[in-house]
Amino acid sequence: MPLNKTGKKIMKSMKDQYGSKEGEQVFYASKNKGILPKVEKASMGKSFGPPPKKGPQSQGMKEGGLNRDERFMGFFKQTIQSK
Repeated sequence: MPLNKTGKKIMKSMKDQYGSKEGEQVFYASKNKGILPKVEKASMGKSFGPPPKKGPQSQGMKEGGLNRDERFMGFFKQTIQSK
């Protein structure tokens, strides 16, 4: 994942201090341990906000559709009326 401005600065500092290969290892070990939070650019897929208008609805329902209980009650009413 690409580094943000802060991540690049810290990476450069660690490479200067520990050498190229070991500095990179120390940087990623620190990042994975949680010592260096927010050193990677945010990915586009993780944005928060309202759900998209297109695409599958939750649990396969269309907007304004019937949930499982409403479908059962409709079926139940039909069977009682037909008797």
